[in-house]
Amino acid sequence: MVKIVIADKAAIREQTIRAVERGIAQKEDKIIYVDSLEAARRLLTPQRLRMLGIIKREKPASLYALAKIMGKDFRAIYRDVGILSGVGLIQKEDYLEGKREKTRVGVRAKEIRLSVSI
Repeated sequence: MVKIVIADKAAIREQTIRAVERGIAQKEDKIIYVDSLEAARRLLTPQRLRMLGIIKREKPASLYALAKIMGKDFRAIYRDVGILSGVGLIQKEDYLEGKREKTRVGVRAKEIRLSVSI
């Protein structure tokens, strides 16, 4: 599971310090901190959520195959995969097929949970 926590920077720092002081282990596979609901929306656009579902179900052999399944421009897919892999939602694996270098992608979690600190 991936947990996306919306909190201001002071709250994030305070939660982290308290967890370290208490020796509390992180239960989620991955926690992504953002400072606003708008930042979470920019990260998880409808196209990126659709992409995560397609990757999970279809397991495309390459980024080109993913672009073809989604009916989108390769550059847009490449950019979105870069963003999602940068925050840990997607894992990328480069491999050779003949003389061509390709990239295979996989979803790192079965679930994304959104948490709002108040």
